[in-house]
Formats: sequence, C-alpha cells, structure tokens
Amino acid sequence: MSEIYQVSLVLLQIIIGVATGVALIHFTVILLTRTIAGPVRPRVPDHPLRYVFMVPALNEELVIADTVERLLAIPGDVSVLVIDDGSTDDTASIVRAMQRQDDRVKLLQRVAPEARQGKGKALNVGYRQIAQWAREEGIDPDHVIVCVMDADGLLDSHVLAEVDGLFGHEDMGAVQIGVRIVNRESLLGRLQDIEFFVYARIYQQGRNHLGSVGLGGNGQFTRLSALLSLGDEPWTECLTEDLDLGLQLLLKGWRLAFTDRAYVHQQGLVSLTRLARQRTRWVQGYFQSWRRIPAVTLMKGHLYSVVDLLYCLMWPAVSCLVLPIAIILSWIVVGYNVATMDVSLGTWLGVLAVGYVFAFGTSFMLGLNYRATSADISLPRTIVLIHSIGLFQFVWAVAGWRSLYRVIRGQGSWAKTERVAPVASESSSVA
Repeated sequence: MSEIYQVSLVLLQIIIGVATGVALIHFTVILLTRTIAGPVRPRVPDHPLRYVFMVPALNEELVIADTVERLLAIPGDVSVLVIDDGSTDDTASIVRAMQRQDDRVKLLQRVAPEARQGKGKALNVGYRQIAQWAREEGIDPDHVIVCVMDADGLLDSHVLAEVDGLFGHEDMGAVQIGVRIVNRESLLGRLQDIEFFVYARIYQQGRNHLGSVGLGGNGQFTRLSALLSLGDEPWTECLTEDLDLGLQLLLKGWRLAFTDRAYVHQQGLVSLTRLARQRTRWVQGYFQSWRRIPAVTLMKGHLYSVVDLLYCLMWPAVSCLVLPIAIILSWIVVGYNVATMDVSLGTWLGVLAVGYVFAFGTSFMLGLNYRATSADISLPRTIVLIHSIGLFQFVWAVAGWRSLYRVIRGQGSWAKTERVAPVASESSSVA
C-alpha cells in the first residue's frame, strides 16, 4: 500500500509540475510579447468604412431600446440590425417603433420553427441580409464592418475611431475590443471584471503579435468580406460560436487584432449558480472546437501561432479538469503528512508558505494590476479580492466537470440566461 501511495504522490507532483510549468512558460511568453511588441499600429483606411451593428435579441425588452439608442449615437456611418429570434415580450414592437423614427434601424424578425435555433443561426440570417444589402447597393464588402453586440452591450463613444485604424490593414479580418463589467459593485461582478479587464486583456494583447487573438461574443467587429470567405454560415452551432468564428478566420489566413483603447460595457451575472452555468457552456464550447485541432496543427504561418492556438484549445482540459483535482489531492497529501509526521514548526510553516504562494501567487499579480489600472478600489478591498480570485478559479473546475458530463450525455442545447434591468455605471464612458 505504501508503494502505491508513493507512486501516486510522484504522479501528482509530475502532473502539477508539468501543468504549472507549461502555464508559467506560456504566460511569460505572453507578457514578454506584449511588453516588447506593444499595441498594433493603426493605419488609415483607404476608403470610408460602414458599420452595421448586428444585435441578436430574445426577450430583451428591458435593455433593447437603450442599446439601440446608444449605438445610433456613436459618431460614424452606422446602422443597427436587430434580429428578433422569436421573442414573446415587447422586443419586436419596441424596435419597430424605433425603426419608424430612424431609418438606420432595421428589424429582422424570426418566427417558429426557424426561431430559437441558437445564437449562431440568428447571426447567420442577419449576416446574409447584410450581404444582400451590400450587393444591392453596390458596396465593396471590404468596406463593410459587421459588429456583433449583445442586447445589454454599451460601447464607448470613440470606438469606431479606434477600430478604423486597425481595419486600415487590408488583411485584418476581425477586431475584438475590450470588455468591462458594469455592475461591478458586488464581489461577484468585480471578479468577472478582473477576468475581462486584466486576465483576458493581458493574453489578448500578447496574442496580437503571436497571431492567435480570440473573438468574443460582444464587441466583435468583422469585415464583411472575411465573413463571405467562410460561406453562408460563418457562425456554427458551437456553444462558443465566437471562438469558433475566430479559428475559422485564422485558418483562412485572415489577421485578427485586439484593442483595449475602447470597451464594450456589459452586465455581469449576479448569481454564482448562473455564473457556473455560463462557464459550463463556455468550456463545452471549447470541447466542441477540438474538431479544429487537426486543421490548426496544419495551419500555414508561424509555428508560435499554432502552438499558442493549441494551448488555448487544450486549456480547459488542463486548467478545468486535471489541475484542480491534482491540487486538491496534493493539499490532502501534504496536510496528512504534516499532521502525522514529527516535523519542526519551521518546516510546517514553510509548507504552508509554499502552498499559499502556489494558490494565490497569480492572484496577487492580477489583483495588484487591476488596482493599478482600474484605480477604483481601496487597498483593503484589493487584498480581499486577491484571495477571492484564487478561490474563484474553482468555479472553472465545476464548469469543466459539468461540461464533460454534458458531452458524455450528448447534451448540446442551451437555454438563454434571463436579462436584468440596465445598470448605470459611473466608470462607463459610453456616449
């Protein structure tokens, strides 16, 4: 029995060591690339760009009017296409009334049985409508930018000025802007804001130059010609259709970029149960995107782009499934050894210190960076947040194992999370 115990302990140490080492090396490369290369240099487009905001909506009467009004107020050549996906509330009638007042507002209404077939289906219908309009008006699809917006999303007023310069690069297929959580007064909202504002931003900035930027489902700007290169249905039925779209564009040779010079402000989930449910959908979407791994492996371009994309795709298996279990088991083993063996106080404190650094080291970096760049929280609250970030990671472990269970059961459908009334935010700079 002792031999089995020793072998198990060694295997745990190997798993944790390898997983942690790979993650640290990857994060170091991201930081170095981000620091040395800097942001993507803007280039003035050779032709004015037209922006079409595409907003899929299902029972969004609480937020849709405010969202459309904010989009129309953004300076530039803009229009808004709301895709009502079979709403049973007043979403369609609200948009229809706005359409009568401003011809830049368009409503595309879907009814059963076509409606409610997933966000990807709704986006594809809207995209085909935009492509038809461009053909009828004789507009070059290179000069049309389609922006996917959630119905609760609020954009910074200067967003098009920032995005314009990135689409000045002819090979730029899509641009993802940063995300901020509006209702970050609560601890749960603040933790979600840290994920987007610090963690995701650092990785995306590094990936600007690794050639592996990912797309999100909100504040996603894509050139119409890039979408056309993917056929009639660029958005798939993948639960993370945004991730899958980005992979397809990269495989087609398009360039993707990220900018944090403008943000989309959105609601965070206020329930831990709903948050775990959302993350379960995200992780399952990653698992669904594994079908792209063979194509990514053979993708033309730089080797480091391929390696980073493969790391990104495999991240849920390591971080959400294997590593949390290995960490918990190692804590149990270390705790048992410390409790049953005659060790000095110094040794005992040393073990605790190593465990503490291992559990919260990254959280310290994220929390301090967040306070330095966000500058709206006190130092005592930052200390609380640092420790909350470390514990918050276990939400991903729950999501990982739940998503694996859903995959095994063949469950691929997903019900939409209900929206709450809009929340004002003093930190938002939207127009």
